[in-house]
Amino acid sequence: MELRKAVTAAVAAVLVAGATVLMIGFRGPGPDEMAAARAVDPTPASALAPDPAPPPPEPEPREPRVRRTESPPVPEGERRRVPVLMYHEITQGPNNLYVAPAELEGHLRWLKENGYTAITLKQMHRHFMEGDALPEKPVVLTFDDSYLSHYTSALPLLKQYNWPGTIFVITGSVGQRGYMTWDQLRDAARQGMELGAHTVSHPSLAQLSRERLVREIAGSRQALEAETGATVEFFCYPAGKWNELVLQTTREAGFLGAVTTRFGLADPGQNPYRWDRVRVNKGISPVGLGRLIKLAEEGR
Repeated sequence: MELRKAVTAAVAAVLVAGATVLMIGFRGPGPDEMAAARAVDPTPASALAPDPAPPPPEPEPREPRVRRTESPPVPEGERRRVPVLMYHEITQGPNNLYVAPAELEGHLRWLKENGYTAITLKQMHRHFMEGDALPEKPVVLTFDDSYLSHYTSALPLLKQYNWPGTIFVITGSVGQRGYMTWDQLRDAARQGMELGAHTVSHPSLAQLSRERLVREIAGSRQALEAETGATVEFFCYPAGKWNELVLQTTREAGFLGAVTTRFGLADPGQNPYRWDRVRVNKGISPVGLGRLIKLAEEGR
């Protein structure tokens, strides 16, 4: 009996001791126990945190990007002459200034089929002066006086070929019957047409005083730029009339070049304020246009 009591007491003591150990393990170390642990191992708690993630690998080195370079300028001796075609009204009419839309369409088709590409006077000027490259067979299409038919007939035909043209504007005639409006000029410029100045009132410039020349030449440029927001860099002499004072005034007005009515091709060796053109009259067939350009090339 006494032996049984002693065994029971020993088992109970063992169970109590085990429970105490388990409770201490579950509640974690207290402040006193942590202090005692630090006295034994002074390593700070932050050092026990997980190691930070390794840095991302360095990107693979790439080949250096090659900068695209512009093509070298065309040497002066290789810069080509350009036919600058001169049109007026693009509608049926009684005299040579009227070229019907069907005739213009035939001219454009012939030019395209024979390898020509329409460019602007700005492109031609940059080729002449700086050697910018041009298409193999460039041509400039100019339309004098800013008639309404330039907007209603010429522009839609040019758009079929995605070609530009140059409209020379008489600023004093804008909005009058038979002429383009400012809104139409702005829209034409948005659609890729180049706008040039053709004076305020279309006078014979060679007869005018210097003061009047400034009003007609510089004034037309100022009005055209102010109304359309376009950059106006080229001028057309009414009826092709000019003298040295007219040329000087045109330069001083800030124009880069000007066209005449003299027959021939525009040439990089010409004075840029006296470019020749090829007049296209009523009744000229597509083949006839080809002959005109050939004659201009030959200097006839």
